Amino acid sequence: MRNLFRLNLRQPLQKYLPQVSKHRFAIASPLLGDPNVLAWSNLGFWRNTLDDQNISDYQRACAQLAQQVGLAAGLQTSDVVLDLGCGQGASLAYWAKQFGIQHLSALEIQPACIARIQAAHLPQLDGIYQAPFDQLPLPDHRLNHAFDAVVCVDAAYHAQLADFLAVNMAALKPQGRMAFTTLVKSSRWPQAGWLYQHLTLKLLNMAYVPAQNLQPQHEIIATLQQAGCIDIQLQVLDQEVFSGFAKYIQQLEAPKHLAWAAKTDWLKIKLTAQLCHFLAQHGLIHYMLVSARLA
Repeated sequence: MRNLFRLNLRQPLQKYLPQVSKHRFAIASPLLGDPNVLAWSNLGFWRNTLDDQNISDYQRACAQLAQQVGLAAGLQTSDVVLDLGCGQGASLAYWAKQFGIQHLSALEIQPACIARIQAAHLPQLDGIYQAPFDQLPLPDHRLNHAFDAVVCVDAAYHAQLADFLAVNMAALKPQGRMAFTTLVKSSRWPQAGWLYQHLTLKLLNMAYVPAQNLQPQHEIIATLQQAGCIDIQLQVLDQEVFSGFAKYIQQLEAPKHLAWAAKTDWLKIKLTAQLCHFLAQHGLIHYMLVSARLA
């Protein structure tokens, strides 16, 4: 989350692949280029903001996507921060190291990721909770209105925006800030033919992004305003994210001598890259960085 699109391999590939006891959102980060215990697993931001050159390193690209979210949230060293869908924990270490955050909490749905993070004993981590980021109440009453900023890297599109925002509102202090990345219907969507609309929705649904989670930009803004947000900013990152990830995976060679489970993981990654290429090529869905502040 932070995460790649999680492609649903059950149909029609399930009968050809062995059953693997993994969470549907699990990502094989070593195959992507991050063997660390607290690994990255997002789509990455593949352009160097300093010299406008392309990036070819997966860990660096992932860190840059987190940086975009952190900057959009205006993170400061004095902030108490909640990370929604922190994945394997690389973002938590990043907030502490790059933004100097001393007080972090996180919600994550995958038990294996939580176990890894707990074993790392991050001194800045006040608590991590196994909980979805689109359901209330918050898993601990002490989290209510306790945070200066809430961040979510590459995961919010798995929830309906109103539900996701409700969790943000419950967690944030007055004047609190939020920043997250999500998927948004572009201005080209209404003019697209039924076939392309249907195919796009079908592919995204296989990636656990149902149609009801996708809104056009003006509805995103209206939903944020209705929730009491101001200073709303939206930035399209299609080329930096979709195209960048697709090109990176395209040039990777398939690892040799993979076990069946790893072959499934690799196929999942390749299909994710093909989906990113499709979305970038047709331009019906934007990868959007969203930030706002409570009034």
